[in-house]
Amino acid sequence: MQEARIAYQSISAALNLYEPELAEKDAELAQNLINTLENGNTYLSAHQDFDSFDRIAFFKNYIDPVYEMIHEAHKALGLSFSMEYSSAPPSLNPKSPEIFSDDFINKGYYISYASRTANEKVIGLGRMLFFDPALSINNERSCASCHQPEKAFTDGKRKSLGLNFNGTVDRNSPSLINSVYADRYFHDLKSEYLEDQIEHVIVSRKEFHTTYLDLFSKLGESEEYKQLFLEAFPEKANNPIDRHTLTTSITAYVASLTGLNSPFDQYMRNEINEIDSSAYRGFNLFMGKAVCGTCHFAPVFNGTVPPRFVETESEVLGILANNDHENPVLDDDPGRARNGRASERSDIYMRSFKTPTVRNIALTAPYMHNGVYDHLEEVMDFYNKGGGGGMGLDLPNQTLPFDSLGLNTQEITDVISFMQMLTDTTGMTSIPSRLPAFPEGSELNKRKVGGLY
Repeated sequence: MQEARIAYQSISAALNLYEPELAEKDAELAQNLINTLENGNTYLSAHQDFDSFDRIAFFKNYIDPVYEMIHEAHKALGLSFSMEYSSAPPSLNPKSPEIFSDDFINKGYYISYASRTANEKVIGLGRMLFFDPALSINNERSCASCHQPEKAFTDGKRKSLGLNFNGTVDRNSPSLINSVYADRYFHDLKSEYLEDQIEHVIVSRKEFHTTYLDLFSKLGESEEYKQLFLEAFPEKANNPIDRHTLTTSITAYVASLTGLNSPFDQYMRNEINEIDSSAYRGFNLFMGKAVCGTCHFAPVFNGTVPPRFVETESEVLGILANNDHENPVLDDDPGRARNGRASERSDIYMRSFKTPTVRNIALTAPYMHNGVYDHLEEVMDFYNKGGGGGMGLDLPNQTLPFDSLGLNTQEITDVISFMQMLTDTTGMTSIPSRLPAFPEGSELNKRKVGGLY
């Protein structure tokens, strides 16, 4: 709390340097900024207990108003915004007025230029491909097989089914909603770009088990698909179906799956006046005593690190192979230490996994990379006991503190209530009514939207 007070005072000192000139431009704005900063300092000085500190009240009264006034002062002073003198998109949108605004973090920062500039036709093509089992070797599996819209683009299984029902894939299927807000992808952070994920799925023997060339040939048999590719990529008139157009369109669709308009977001933006008291307490616990917010960073509540949001973290939690907390057995998945990157083949990354978002967590059970927990209460109990290390397992590199959080039953309920308020799948759950046709008589015309399983 002392550190927070000093940080806030430092912000005040920096902004005060602009006060004389701002007063000339907009005296009311300058005075309101000074008053809000002073009142925020007073509030921090008067409320120094870490566990009882009302983070929602402080945010709504002193953080977000200051953030919005800084934005207004920036414009009043005639200062340039970063996007005005750089062609590369910044990670944060300097013109966003609120921290919980849906454009506060700039998703264009995390994807390539081609995906960033995608139009509705490109996104629509990507959506069609996402639900088309023709992308798999047996024409039965699609991206939507493991990422189902009604489950926030997960599949409800501990580990997704393998191709031809041959076992399972290695890990639990993560939600794709808000997945764009990261600089690394997959549970083990093996991919640096969102576009790279697609290749892993296409060639994997447990997933699509095919090749780009076979896909180009197959999709090229459909005049309807060729027309859709041509409309989405008119500059590719001579060869509209290629690796670039395929990956760009699917990536553009996945990047469009953003849900930052949950009831909690609306409350933090003052669009609704009240939330459930349990969820209110839960946010304060999440960001305070329960220390969830030290890994699941607001406002996306994932592992992409503030203040610049340019690096995605992984953590060693000591995740168990089963849900027996009385007789804990460590899961043997090596995680990030065996993700194929020589620079990360290290003991510090052994059993380290990407920190996912907790948004839409009410829809995405089971939980953890191995789907070991069916219920959020089990997840909270795991953290409350200090993870694997807190249960007595030998984990010298565990990044989760070993000590108990000391949360009681009501506090656990409150944290869960807050996380359940982060649900938003608006505009993302519909599926195509039909898929592009192939020549008459082709067995591909019998394929099912979203795949058979």
